Amino acid sequence: MATWNADKPALANAISADVPDCEENLQELHDVITAITNGTLGTTTAADFRVDAGGIASNAVETLKIKDANVTAAKLAAGVIPSFGSYIAKSTNTIYQAAEDGFVIAYVRATTFETQCYILGLIGAGSPPTTVLSAASVGVSTEGSRIGALYGAMTFPVKKDDYWEVDRHLMVGTVDYFVNWMPLV
Repeated sequence: MATWNADKPALANAISADVPDCEENLQELHDVITAITNGTLGTTTAADFRVDAGGIASNAVETLKIKDANVTAAKLAAGVIPSFGSYIAKSTNTIYQAAEDGFVIAYVRATTFETQCYILGLIGAGSPPTTVLSAASVGVSTEGSRIGALYGAMTFPVKKDDYWEVDRHLMVGTVDYFVNWMPLV
């Protein structure tokens, strides 16, 4: 265990340079804990915070450093915190190339008896995509009892510039289906 030794000026200078920041942070932490204990902290909203290259700042804490290696100051400064874009309707049996990272959401529903159908979510770096990443199926018999399921759905991620397709295979009967692309913007 390290001990304090004032006879070592270089160590003392290095430690004392960090003491003001440490004291401020401890005081801010004490103030927050006191507010929580007293029930006077209030509600924090997104408007109370700002994100900059140095970290996350708020009215209560001047700067919070981010230690997670995946969240870097460069990424924050560049605005690399994605959010979901709007749904974009797409078709089955059509190959698409992703202009940005996103998700494919697909749904199939049996609408008549004697229906059998499955859908495959395909991705790949080239066209046509050949890697099956997800699948869903439906099936109903003549008597109305289920062979598989009345509804099927799947969701899968797609990287920017990769190709993707929802491949529909209707063996018999009729189905409703939809395919949506949700980009990360």
